[in-house]
Amino acid sequence: MENKKHELFYGRLGVDPKLSYTKMSLPVCELSIGVTDDENKTVWKKVVVFGVMAELCHVHLKKGQEVFVRGQNKTREYTNKDGEQKIVNEITASFVAVAVGH
Repeated sequence: MENKKHELFYGRLGVDPKLSYTKMSLPVCELSIGVTDDENKTVWKKVVVFGVMAELCHVHLKKGQEVFVRGQNKTREYTNKDGEQKIVNEITASFVAVAVGH
């Protein structure tokens, strides 16, 4: 099951970015971004950034900073090491920028 939808949103980093590497040594940075919805509630979005932009996010972004993100919303399924089927909703970012002046 894979659902793709493009998103553009503004939010605040809930934790410092987490950098890791794939088996092929590709940098991957995970971001947790809080976005205020229409009912003034915080919705948390899991954002994944790859490549050079992942390394830049890890170095330059910190918890509490406001950012703009453009990316593709993806739903994917996988089996964890305990054999359980899991579903993950995440955004693969094509663009991340610090919100200056907000």
